[in-house]
Amino acid sequence: MMTTIDTFIAAYITQMNNFASNNSRTTFQLTTSNTTSVVKNPIRDSAGDSHSSFLY
Repeated sequence: MMTTIDTFIAAYITQMNNFASNNSRTTFQLTTSNTTSVVKNPIRDSAGDSHSSFLY
């Protein structure tokens, strides 16, 4: 059974391979529609905020 960490690492490696093999890196972004849970929450919470306020 894969753990959460295994799942994260597998997804990360897949995405890095995608970045290395094509131009999707210029259009890829994490959004509330393509994320869940821990990643989705801060994206949702920052909706309407400026980019700089999200970084601080």
